[in-house]
Amino acid sequence: MVDVGARLKFLKVVFGYGGLTNDGLNACFRCPVCKHSDKLKLAIHLRDGMWQCWVCGVRGRSIEGLLKRYA
Repeated sequence: MVDVGARLKFLKVVFGYGGLTNDGLNACFRCPVCKHSDKLKLAIHLRDGMWQCWVCGVRGRSIEGLLKRYA
């Protein structure tokens, strides 16, 4: 089972400032691809690791892939 709190803490170290969505299932950060300065549009599902930027459209199925390519 995935420890959601530990995963969120790790993602904040890697991507900087971020926050949880109202339902607590997704964490939002600045996208490392389009680099919007004030918009947290990169959504990462904390349980299964799927992610998507709602501005530039980049997406993937695992956090590991995101970290390898952009972090």
